[in-house]
Amino acid sequence: MANSTSIWLVLGMVALAVACAPSPGTPAPNPAGVATTASATPGAAAPAAAAAAQPASPAAPAGAAQPPTLVRVGYLNSASDAGLLLAADRGYFAEQGLDVQLERFDSGAVMTAPLAAGQLDVGAGTPSAGLYNAVARNITIKIVADKGSNRPGFGFQGIALRKGLEDRVRTYADLRGLKVAMTATGGTSADLLLVAALRKGGLAPSDVEIVTIPYPELNTALTTGAVDAAIHFEPLFTLGVRQGLSVDWKRADEVYPDLQGATILYGMPFIQDKPEAARRWMVAYVRGLRLYNDAFLKDQNKDEVIAILAQATGASPQVLAQAVPVGLNPDGYANAAGLAEDIQTLTSLGFVTQPVDVAAVVDNSYVDYAIQQLGRYQ
Repeated sequence: MANSTSIWLVLGMVALAVACAPSPGTPAPNPAGVATTASATPGAAAPAAAAAAQPASPAAPAGAAQPPTLVRVGYLNSASDAGLLLAADRGYFAEQGLDVQLERFDSGAVMTAPLAAGQLDVGAGTPSAGLYNAVARNITIKIVADKGSNRPGFGFQGIALRKGLEDRVRTYADLRGLKVAMTATGGTSADLLLVAALRKGGLAPSDVEIVTIPYPELNTALTTGAVDAAIHFEPLFTLGVRQGLSVDWKRADEVYPDLQGATILYGMPFIQDKPEAARRWMVAYVRGLRLYNDAFLKDQNKDEVIAILAQATGASPQVLAQAVPVGLNPDGYANAAGLAEDIQTLTSLGFVTQPVDVAAVVDNSYVDYAIQQLGRYQ
């Protein structure tokens, strides 16, 4: 986009390098059977051990008596990581014979190169032009599951305004001339959301100034007036609003309904070198997604789930209870049709430089395997 300035939550992408990724420290095992590595990002926190008894789980995988398989997972520690964090806390990965090490990143963009190089096995991040361009160059990374969509009522992403601008910025056309922050640019879901909002006002990306700011610093930037608006997401979105730091202006389910804001990514080295671990990882992850949906759709063990996520993300239980919930498919499938439309949009904007078939990007076989083990969500 024009006038972009490189630097959570809330997140550029076309020229990615392994050196962009934060250097992990020494992980320390926790009671959930998960080793957590935090970068220098403020507010990083390890998933908490669940207080309640473990629920019934699928039979232990063959070879579970063997030493657990190490799986390194990059994540943002945002609300859309709920399925991952819950699966870790409840010990679902350990039950699948996996030693999951969580490594904290400031944006999903910088996970692409480590995934391609085998330095990460799994990325809990953002689909992007960088990913699609890598696939076009046969640097294969697969989208294997949902990690956050903005279906109606689940607009966990959106546009926040700095306090005091709400009377001046009433329509999409009023975005003209604003300085807008996002966690990453270069063809991300944040770009798609902003472009959709600008188009509703008859505007183009050149009509705003875009800067990239790490997710944990978005609220500070809004508070100090360093930016006028931010492409934001939960839970820091609601936290900033509750603290009077910003205004909840528009949610993604209004601006860009069903936007696939985040996905689970597998690197090809993981797929090729640890195929059984890749399948077992998905079984545990889908169980985490279902625990989340049980809490927020069926009101089952909701306080407990919120407490786990609060300790993991550093957000207060009160904020998480009031935040807009993330749309997480309890059967795990990403919105492939929506991703195909996103690729077309990013191509028209010049972010995706070569034709990419969504079938070359999305691999449902791992979720299919999980459904075979768990059955469809009821």
